[in-house]
Amino acid sequence: MYTMKEWVGLIIRQAREELGYTQQYVADEIDIDIRTLKKIEEGNSDPYFDTLARLVRMLHISPNIMFYAEWSETGLAMDRMFRQLLHFTPEQTK
Repeated sequence: MYTMKEWVGLIIRQAREELGYTQQYVADEIDIDIRTLKKIEEGNSDPYFDTLARLVRMLHISPNIMFYAEWSETGLAMDRMFRQLLHFTPEQTK
């Protein structure tokens, strides 16, 4: 199990890496300093709500998974699957 800060950092880093984004790209896109993003991903920062909201939106993170899933490897797997499901068309889900 992780602490809340560690969990948020892991989810954000996982999503960013899956999308192939650099820390600098994400920081620039959501208008934060790269050092801030690094601290968030390392689990050493409590991000402001607006920063967290921009990260969730940009990186296609499910708020339900981030806030309600178990803070473990199972939760990380759920987060990964969520982003994979976003690529399916309605026809593929029938």
